[in-house]
Amino acid sequence: MQVNCSFKVIFIVLLGVAFTLGATGLTGLSQVTNYSNNLSLCNYTIPETTYQSLGLDFNYHFYDDPSLSEEGDINRGSAFGDYDYIYSNPTYSINLDSNASLSVSRNELTYDATGGARYNAYLTETALFGFGGFRANTSSSFAENFGLKVLTGSGLGRFKNVTPLVKAVLIRNTLQGRRAAFADMPDELVREVAQIIGRIGPEKSLDDAVTEITELIESDDELDVGNLDAVEVLRIREIIQEGTDQRLCGWEFRAGLGYEVIDPEGEPRDFLVNSAVRYARPFTTNSQLTMGLDFTSPFELTETYTINGQVSYTYQFLRNVDTKFQYSLLYQQGTSLYYNHSFSALAEIQIRRDLSSSIVINLNDNSDYEEMTKEITVGLSFTLL
Repeated sequence: MQVNCSFKVIFIVLLGVAFTLGATGLTGLSQVTNYSNNLSLCNYTIPETTYQSLGLDFNYHFYDDPSLSEEGDINRGSAFGDYDYIYSNPTYSINLDSNASLSVSRNELTYDATGGARYNAYLTETALFGFGGFRANTSSSFAENFGLKVLTGSGLGRFKNVTPLVKAVLIRNTLQGRRAAFADMPDELVREVAQIIGRIGPEKSLDDAVTEITELIESDDELDVGNLDAVEVLRIREIIQEGTDQRLCGWEFRAGLGYEVIDPEGEPRDFLVNSAVRYARPFTTNSQLTMGLDFTSPFELTETYTINGQVSYTYQFLRNVDTKFQYSLLYQQGTSLYYNHSFSALAEIQIRRDLSSSIVINLNDNSDYEEMTKEITVGLSFTLL
């Protein structure tokens, strides 16, 4: 009964969040389409693309209850981390992903972590690929603490880092705020600006890119805005340097077979069937949606299986105020049932480029608990990449 009640609470919260995201997403999308009715933020192609994201969150909670003995005190610290890396070119891609949580409460340590690595070899110039890799998960609730699977199969889809195009759209929107003429900036010109931003690296410096973009805009006959002033050039430089977090776009579906090298419950090792789906899209210049679901079973699809899932949505309301809504799921059915549902809503205020303060509302439903945990925490967040 408690589990069902907990699921209802999570469903109500997710429904409220979905309504909020829909409202903010549509508002942001309407702001983008005011500048272009045809340009999609995913309409960016480059032969080679790299995306990576690494974040750490910490919080600490201490409360000395004067009306109770030490058993009523709260002394708990928690840490959360996630890492994603994607490198892709026309012939292959490398995909890494992981997330972990750790909590220490009155000398009791609990943790959950999952991660994996894959190599996708593209069979054609389209998105069809064959893959090989592994997936590992660990938890303080497992009998053997650690599980490892090797997987191989085929799939369809591709991901790409579209941050250069997002920054190009931000440049157009910012310039339009200074001069109405930039509202007519052609989509093709925006794409050319994105290509210049995407080539910044060892062979093209930031200064060279700013100069090239400035000359490109000033020489466009269709736009006909004349020379950019010093403030407009400075805004272009600022957006290229710090205009937005990295934005990922794409989708992927894959299926195949695997082998359980280590069973986390100490059971016999099995051959496995595996399928997974991932999706990512920035609906606006200041938002990012990512979703993923992974299913693994030793050919006993209804009796023994593992499901990992995560949905994450970020939205930047102001330049230094970000929000993040995330739901994650780990569900294992076998000789015993283990599940962990976690929902969090975060508001983060940036103090400097790599340091932020945050307020987090977290709901967690775990098979080891008698009831759902509900927490509000204040903490610090470090962005390492």
